[in-house]
Amino acid sequence: MNKTTIVANPLLKRRAWSKIPFQKVEARKWISPFLIPLAILIIWQLFGQFGEVSKTVLPTPFDIATATYKLIISGELVMHLKISTIRALSGFLIGAAAGLIAGIAVGFSTRTEEVLDPTLAYDSAFGGSSLVYFMVGVW
Repeated sequence: MNKTTIVANPLLKRRAWSKIPFQKVEARKWISPFLIPLAILIIWQLFGQFGEVSKTVLPTPFDIATATYKLIISGELVMHLKISTIRALSGFLIGAAAGLIAGIAVGFSTRTEEVLDPTLAYDSAFGGSSLVYFMVGVW
């Protein structure tokens, strides 16, 4: 191959690609991220439907969708979401208030800093995501 052929090949490929209609390229880009999750859902449904996996251990996607629909229609889902949101926000507010008070106390008092610093230094050695697993394990 000579230099002309090597340089011309990428241009030829680019021209051939540009002949594909715009809608097909966009559709392919939009659909492709959903192919693997869709395949997983189909396999999961088939395994549950044919009894390969117990429905009490891992319900099928159709069973989950049916239960979700029933909870939405009955209004139970909204009630439970409201309760969970209130619990999460109240936990956040309690934690933020405790952190703010501890921060102010450490900032104004060296004695408080000496008491709290080992605990705070211990917590800062780990990433936030690893502490979530620790707290779930403690809870």
